[in-house]
Amino acid sequence: MEKLVSVIIPVYNVKAYLDQCVDSVLKQTYSNMEVILSDDGSTDGSGEQCDRWAEADKRVKVIHEKNGGLSAARNRGIDIATGDYMVFIDSDDYWDGQDALAGCMACLAESGADMLVFGYSKLFEATGAIRPVTPIGLRSAVLGKTKTEAFDYLTTQNIHVASACSRITKAKFLKNKLYYEFGATSEDIEWTAKLILAVGSIDYYPQNFYIYRQRAGSITKTMTKSNIVQLQRIIGKCIDHGKAIETDEFYPIYMGYTAYQYITSLANAYKLGKEELKCVFSTLVSQSWVLRFGKNRRVRMIAAAKKLLGFRAMFAILRVYYTADKR
Repeated sequence: MEKLVSVIIPVYNVKAYLDQCVDSVLKQTYSNMEVILSDDGSTDGSGEQCDRWAEADKRVKVIHEKNGGLSAARNRGIDIATGDYMVFIDSDDYWDGQDALAGCMACLAESGADMLVFGYSKLFEATGAIRPVTPIGLRSAVLGKTKTEAFDYLTTQNIHVASACSRITKAKFLKNKLYYEFGATSEDIEWTAKLILAVGSIDYYPQNFYIYRQRAGSITKTMTKSNIVQLQRIIGKCIDHGKAIETDEFYPIYMGYTAYQYITSLANAYKLGKEELKCVFSTLVSQSWVLRFGKNRRVRMIAAAKKLLGFRAMFAILRVYYTADKR
């Protein structure tokens, strides 16, 4: 019997995009699903769109609550989900192709893994261009491997990303156990870290079917000192979670994941002005020790520059690089 998949879609003022998102899920050839539209107090008519979808397809369930943020909307979806597996999709994104979910579930039927990872592409709204982001790897490098071997491969090859929307997970690891921190930004990073520590096995579907829409005004384009401080706090929590790891072989692999999140904070720090940068610089320095664990090429290059030049010189050189790269 096919396993039931709970597809959780948080919704907030996405009237222009919601229909494409929901339609891309409901048209999947793998039909044994429930689609949970968690309306987070939308004021643009998105809530009414959710109700229309529920009327049109019995697989759709709708929650209407006052605005509490993305984490709250996702958590409400987790609470009412009844599936064997859970997967998230943001309401301004969509799945490309009708066989994406069927492909994922076929892999899971074979492996029985606790979690399956897949890739994504970016849709640049201004031009309509779609560009793959995640490299296409080899499932054979993951299938039947230990969690340590699988996660090592996926992180080293830049396949695994810290996103709720890039994986399908057995519901038992989320239900009443793993929620998103209320009111946080960069919440996916710690949530993903805790999930990685919880699961016992990982599978991989080598397709970039998740289409991530790049809209003006997203957090990646409006990074502030407050966002960086939040990100640094989350990285600190990921470091703390690593202290509970009991196996010597998995600890450096997990910390390699944390090191990659650290260079995200490093790169975004270059978007700050001089005075704002002063407020986050000491934490950038104090957390830089995690670079020693990264096997990812980018992490290794930055770690080598830090070792050779020292942190301040490395930071100054990278600032020129990142600034030039964004022009």
